[in-house]
Amino acid sequence: FWFFCFVSGASRFFLFSCPGLGKSVVVFGSMEPVYEMICIDHGAKSVLTVEYNALTFEHPSVATIQAEEFLGAIESKYQGHFDVALSISSFDHDGLGRYGDPVRPDGDLQAMKTVRAVLKPK
Repeated sequence: FWFFCFVSGASRFFLFSCPGLGKSVVVFGSMEPVYEMICIDHGAKSVLTVEYNALTFEHPSVATIQAEEFLGAIESKYQGHFDVALSISSFDHDGLGRYGDPVRPDGDLQAMKTVRAVLKPK
């Protein structure tokens, strides 16, 4: 079981209607742990936030990792690992070089391929 969501104005509906009991969640593009805490509050087992900037969230079930380190550890640690992936308005910016990411014309497509690789198979 897996699902993928671009969090938008419908985020409250999505997060409150999809129970996270025991699920592992990866969040892309979050600078403040709002969505992470909503996931934890709804029963997520763990949340990993992937961001180009160095972040520090202080909660035992929430971890952060910089994008470069995450990309380097996909095959060894994260491939097929997560039940849920959330993108906080981040993929539409990938590849533009505005947030510390490398400039790549296909950055958005590469980001979505990365997410698919780290989600558990159907």
